[in-house]
Amino acid sequence: MSQRTSEIGIRQALGASAAAVMRTIVGEGLRPTAIGIVLGLATAALLGRVMTTLLAGVEPHDATTCAIVPLIVVLVANSATLLPACRAARLDPLQALRTD
Repeated sequence: MSQRTSEIGIRQALGASAAAVMRTIVGEGLRPTAIGIVLGLATAALLGRVMTTLLAGVEPHDATTCAIVPLIVVLVANSATLLPACRAARLDPLQALRTD
């Protein structure tokens, strides 16, 4: 976020709303999370049978686990991106442009 201060300042100076800045930052933060979740679920589906031989009492395709774990990951990633997004939304465009 600190590396993109001038870019955010320019966007706000050109009329971007605080909500648009927040959407951009949160969206860019959640994109790798979404890719990781898709790849993780695909890997879990492929390796589910192998894992049943290693772990006792675990179903190969446990729907509850496959739903709750990605939800927790999204919640953690969302909370990790919200703080910088809120900071960026409150950024003064003139001060941001002077910092470079």
